[in-house]
Amino acid sequence: MDTTPGSSFSKEIEIALLCSGTTVKNKDLDRIKYLCTQNIDWSFLKDLIVRNRVYVIVYHNLKPFKENLPESFLSELKELVISTGTRNFLFTVFLQRLIADFTRLGIFILPFKGPVLAEHIYKDIIFRPFSDLDVLVDKSDAVAAFNLLKNRGLTPQFELSTPQFRKYITNEDHFSFCEPQKKITVELHWDMAGLYLSRPLTVSGLKEHIISGTLNNASIPCLSPEALLVYLCVHGAKHGWEHLEQICCITEILNQNPYLAWEKIVQLSSDWQCRNMIFLGLHLAGKLFKAPLPDPIRKTIHRDEAILSITDKVTDHLFNPRQDQKKNISDRFSSFHINIRDSYTDKIRYALRLMFRPTDKEWLYFPVPAYLSFVHYFLRPGRLLFCKLRGKDA
Repeated sequence: MDTTPGSSFSKEIEIALLCSGTTVKNKDLDRIKYLCTQNIDWSFLKDLIVRNRVYVIVYHNLKPFKENLPESFLSELKELVISTGTRNFLFTVFLQRLIADFTRLGIFILPFKGPVLAEHIYKDIIFRPFSDLDVLVDKSDAVAAFNLLKNRGLTPQFELSTPQFRKYITNEDHFSFCEPQKKITVELHWDMAGLYLSRPLTVSGLKEHIISGTLNNASIPCLSPEALLVYLCVHGAKHGWEHLEQICCITEILNQNPYLAWEKIVQLSSDWQCRNMIFLGLHLAGKLFKAPLPDPIRKTIHRDEAILSITDKVTDHLFNPRQDQKKNISDRFSSFHINIRDSYTDKIRYALRLMFRPTDKEWLYFPVPAYLSFVHYFLRPGRLLFCKLRGKDA
């Protein structure tokens, strides 16, 4: 969306958009300086940037204009930023030790999101707030990884025996653990897309897209810029584009990599059956942050009325999160997640997965022995109906 004078956004939203990138152009600096002298609802702005998880980078970009900012606004943000930076550092050190433990046992581990994404996007782990650590292992290593985390003293989200866990991994994509003293949540994944796509994103399937990266000056495996861009578009769609920060990450990849291999991106969109998800993420980055897109991609998007319509709904959701709309956008059972699919076949597959595929909640509420795990296929539809009738989250 245009962020020049005359923009359809409020002044507060305009400040948030202009200050959410690692590089701010000179003309935008002038605009920010001007806006900071206007009648700004600083309380609304603070709530906006905290809710959208961009408060660290916004604080960094607003500091040069501190003489025009309320002292209370700056001090509250500074306190949040310091707290986030401290927590991010503790999480990063914990992740590095975890990677070392996995490596010693010969288990390949691909950390993603969290501090890895913060360093990849912002070149600094403190600039991106995150609440847990996500790691991907090969499905064949999932049991060994599960036992490693338990033996390390982490608390599982609920108790499962090894035979039960072997059944669990056939239908679920991840299992959560918590470090009780530091209160660090670790999500162990064997499908990075969270079974949101019709095909899983596994270590073996991603092998050709894994490159060498760094975390806190240590070498680690990470995704190539092309694969990361596609994954972030899928992840954003999966969560209904809850936060502006999700779009900022896509924008930064586009800005920092002017020579992306777009033929690989197009091929991945076909292989992973997520063309609409990619186009939506790219259009959001272009609309809100003027991210550079190749002309053929941009023209294709602008001819797609469905993508344009969904983009407007997502934008409204980001800046005007009415409770009824938030439920509609983020709920896995909403029309958003059906409409974003590439084909009618994929829409049907997604609906059937929602209705019948057992999840961690089936194991939580019905912890049957491993040899009876098939009953979860029959229990899930009944549990979903019960939750919906009672107005609870399914």
